[in-house]
Amino acid sequence: MGDDQEAPAPVKAAGRRPLSRRKKLLFTCITLVLGYSLAELVLTLLYMRGTLSPAPKSTVVQEQVEQGASRRYDPVRGCFIAPHPSRTAIVASNGLIETVGTVQGNKQGFSDRDDFQRKRGSPGIRRYAVFGDSMTSAEFLKLNWPDVAEDLAAGDQAPLELYNFSVFGGGLDNWRSVLVDHVESEGYELDGVIFALCCDDLHRGFTFWDDSQVQTDEQGRQWGSYGRMPSRNKLDIPANLEQASAFLLPINWRLLPHDQFEQLLAGNKRLSVDRELKLYLTSRCVTGVARLFGVDLSPIPEFPPINPACRPLMDEIAGFLRQHQLPCLVVQLPLRHQLLKKADKGEAVGIPQQTQEFADHIGARVMDGSEAFQGLDEAGIRDCWLPIDGHWGQSGSDRFARYMVTAIRDWERNRGGETGPGQNP
Repeated sequence: MGDDQEAPAPVKAAGRRPLSRRKKLLFTCITLVLGYSLAELVLTLLYMRGTLSPAPKSTVVQEQVEQGASRRYDPVRGCFIAPHPSRTAIVASNGLIETVGTVQGNKQGFSDRDDFQRKRGSPGIRRYAVFGDSMTSAEFLKLNWPDVAEDLAAGDQAPLELYNFSVFGGGLDNWRSVLVDHVESEGYELDGVIFALCCDDLHRGFTFWDDSQVQTDEQGRQWGSYGRMPSRNKLDIPANLEQASAFLLPINWRLLPHDQFEQLLAGNKRLSVDRELKLYLTSRCVTGVARLFGVDLSPIPEFPPINPACRPLMDEIAGFLRQHQLPCLVVQLPLRHQLLKKADKGEAVGIPQQTQEFADHIGARVMDGSEAFQGLDEAGIRDCWLPIDGHWGQSGSDRFARYMVTAIRDWERNRGGETGPGQNP
């Protein structure tokens, strides 16, 4: 070839055609769907395992000890608490140990560190019977508020004795039974009666427990037994465990041998979690969107007025107070969500209609226990409660005890206006 011959032009590589807008959109959607699906899979697995969003009601765990059952059915109390100690804990589904306490009854089978004396030991001692539910029996704490209140008032000229007749999970039906069939029949000398109301206490039928009746599920886990009578008629209360067995059901109350309980506290054992399958990320997105539009998908229930079937029970309580000429104080205990709702305004929660109706019916003075937590911000309120479970923690119970010492003193000073059942001052 001649030098003057032109070299052939280089062949240009064919360029990649740019993606159309439609393909870009399709690629983006596929990426988002795959990413969302992967996130949903991981989060849902963590939710089912119990790591994410622990269940609103944590599990109550009780240690099984060599001495036998700690709670046994009793037709008057609901359950008789044994005198030997057995540890109990409230454990969240993510493994968090929220609190550890001791189940141990006095000689009378109640959650009080002191044995009850029927007769007054000294004329200067102030003696009050206290009726409440788990917030007052509080076996899951080191000390319940009545015991702390006694310590706080120990320096008073007239020492304070609070006889804690509260029943874990109990309410109006248990209170009537204990007041009439134990306190009255045993002839306790008292200066008054205090009811510490919370939640749906006035709507609860006779409630009972028995961990001698161990129930084992398909996974081999052991549960304590619990029952609540559907009838509000006192004549329907089971006379013995055999009759009560027809109403006993397993509840969110695990029983663990001593070694496994130790492993749980040490963090070497984790409770299995039962949850219905739920797409975690999707459910959170739906909840978030609903909140933007002001829709609450999980509204907190409001309790209706008192069932007319409860009036005979209240009549018996009023009759006891009238017969023995005893003053009565009804205190409404607050719940965490109620305090948080009022925290910004610094307002008290107020007295529910059912509580006021109960107090009016038995002739009691009524107080709003949420005043004990006034002035606290959201963080302060949360510090007073267990992290996940709905019960208050030791600091919240202690704070309420301080409030009650002052409330009882004020009640005693202003007692002249009380004229008896049916005439609430």
